[in-house]
Amino acid sequence: MVADGFTSIVDLAFGEDGTLYVVELDEASWFAVEALPPGAAVGGTVNACDLTAGTCEPVATDLTMPIAVSIGKGGEVFALVGALIPGEAAVITVQP
Repeated sequence: MVADGFTSIVDLAFGEDGTLYVVELDEASWFAVEALPPGAAVGGTVNACDLTAGTCEPVATDLTMPIAVSIGKGGEVFALVGALIPGEAAVITVQP
């Protein structure tokens, strides 16, 4: 096992330096996504994991429905948030 303790992983990506970025839709539980009204699910995160050390640290918290992460050519970390809410989808920078 390289990283554990997550509740709702929806995406991951590797940075050029080997950092693993893990997106959780909602750290609280699946309930916020399945049972609450649109826009109510807040608590998604993007974590940066050092696989050698076996540690993960949040780089973005309290995101509304993050569902994807991508690494830019300059090492920037981008997340797709709000994509499940009509008209609310956005790409944000979570780490320069």
